[in-house]
Amino acid sequence: MAVFRHLKEKYPSKFILASIMGQNEAEWGELAHTCQENGADAIELNFSCPNMMEEGLGSDIGQLPELVERFTAAAKKATTIPVLAKLTPNVATMSPAAEAALRGGADGIAAIKPFT
Repeated sequence: MAVFRHLKEKYPSKFILASIMGQNEAEWGELAHTCQENGADAIELNFSCPNMMEEGLGSDIGQLPELVERFTAAAKKATTIPVLAKLTPNVATMSPAAEAALRGGADGIAAIKPFT
């Protein structure tokens, strides 16, 4: 995280969006808090990455709205900067996860287009 502080010192007007990924509420909260403490301007919760080596990360979470809501709430509770939920396209519809993120307090939603 020292890289965030270095970037803020060198480029104080630039915006840092930190993308994080955890496995439980404590990790999501700790990562969000640490990013904020080190100069991030906003947090992106990565609920979208399908390429994780371990189960229970990335798109595994993004496919379960109850986890999206819970982990979004954990990150929001641990920080005061904006939190965006990056949703997975690996579902029939993103609406349930988007609504869950908003219930969890997300300030915004990000989405990616799947590779075709």
